Amino acid sequence: VQIHEPVAGVAIGLVSKCVDDGTVTDYRILTDILGIEDYMGDTDFKVAGTRNSITALQV
Repeated sequence: VQIHEPVAGVAIGLVSKCVDDGTVTDYRILTDILGIEDYMGDTDFKVAGTRNSITALQV
């Protein structure tokens, strides 16, 4: 398979702390997450692309 240009990707996650009424009191944005962070986090997305365009997105 011929490669036309380099591609890079990243996984981003969000972990937050909420009080009983649902108010977010603290949060952290995580980069390059692994399986446990993906599973235990509140939300995550993955994105890949080249210099010219986004080639994949998973929300």
